[in-house]
Amino acid sequence: MTKADFVKRVARAADLTNDQATRAVQAVLDELELALKAGDEVQFSGFGKFSVSHRAAREGARREARRQGTRHRSGARSLCLPHHGVGLHPAAATHARDIE
Repeated sequence: MTKADFVKRVARAADLTNDQATRAVQAVLDELELALKAGDEVQFSGFGKFSVSHRAAREGARREARRQGTRHRSGARSLCLPHHGVGLHPAAATHARDIE
């Protein structure tokens, strides 16, 4: 589903114009982004919790070697840089629902 599709569904469900729904969805996304950038977790009861995970730098196998399924002949290791990622931990109720 695209953002435009989501906006249309919100507009229908909340009896809003498309413009009002677009502003509302964008406001939610902006606030979610600001909270996550500040290091906060965002929790929606019954849905789940958004949080930022931090991955430290580490050494890893070269991509060419992994693709071939063999060890790189030189034995060279590559450096995986530290990075951050946003994750959603679904609530138990969301997790247990049948999503078709």
